[in-house]
Amino acid sequence: MLFLTAARKQAHAGFTLIELAIVMTIIVIGFFAVRPAFSGALRNAQRRAMLREMVSLLIQARTEAVGSGKLVRLLCDPDQGTLSLEVQVDPAQDRSEFEPLPVTGREVMSLPPDYSVTGLEIGGMDVTGQGPGAVYYYPDGSNDGLVLKMEGATGQQAVIEVLPATGKVNLNA
Repeated sequence: MLFLTAARKQAHAGFTLIELAIVMTIIVIGFFAVRPAFSGALRNAQRRAMLREMVSLLIQARTEAVGSGKLVRLLCDPDQGTLSLEVQVDPAQDRSEFEPLPVTGREVMSLPPDYSVTGLEIGGMDVTGQGPGAVYYYPDGSNDGLVLKMEGATGQQAVIEVLPATGKVNLNA
């Protein structure tokens, strides 16, 4: 009797090929159902990371101006979708000469993918559609002020504002 019970347990141990196929089918269907949500979340995370990099660039501009005692110029080119920094070479000799200031290993930072500039305000004046704009950061920590409005291909909006007196950067995304 004991022998028959052990034989029955051995015969039913494990899974049949049909059971394994059903489980694999359920896993594949679940993967394809959840995949779009993960890819959308990944794109949003990349977009937020790029916006945070832009905020870091603006903070670095102020820090460089105060630390070096020189003017720092932020160039915003809405047509190209880029931001870049330049620092005065030698203010005692030529106040208009600037050289690129690399940020995080590159001289030019791009806007997040699929984003375009919908508004650019410098020093309280709307300069949207007038080509590249320049915001100056002064050695005392102040700047001209900036409001950069962007919109993504799917309608998401982001606004970066730099307060002129304090250099505080606000991001609304």
